[in-house]
Amino acid sequence: MSMSKKMYTRNDVEMQRYHPPGRYVGYITAWRKDVANTGTEFIVFSLKAREGLSGQDLKGVELNRELTSRRFYLSEAAIKQYWTAIQNADPEWLNKLPEEFGEEDAAELLVGAEVEFDYTPEKNKTTGKEYLNVQRWKKA
Repeated sequence: MSMSKKMYTRNDVEMQRYHPPGRYVGYITAWRKDVANTGTEFIVFSLKAREGLSGQDLKGVELNRELTSRRFYLSEAAIKQYWTAIQNADPEWLNKLPEEFGEEDAAELLVGAEVEFDYTPEKNKTTGKEYLNVQRWKKA
């Protein structure tokens, strides 16, 4: 039995592209809590872009791919950045929470929130490596 091998031309090959840096509008889809190598807890959010707002070429970009936010560290020195990010995504978040709540309760409230966000490079100060992630957002 002979199997024929499929032949392609260069025009047949369509490569998937990743999201280019820029501003997008989309949704916060999930969050997770983890611990850094230093022992500090952090929260990371997942987002899906609905459309680009800064003229980026989205041909071949799979918009269903989840993008990751930067790490929001829950240390005493950095916790204010986390609460500011929550406030920017949903200015009414505090009114939606019970009297006593934790960081996870606030994160859960953001799932489904529509936000405008910047997907840009961030340079790791320790390793010098650059990573693309969601740096900041605001309510759409």
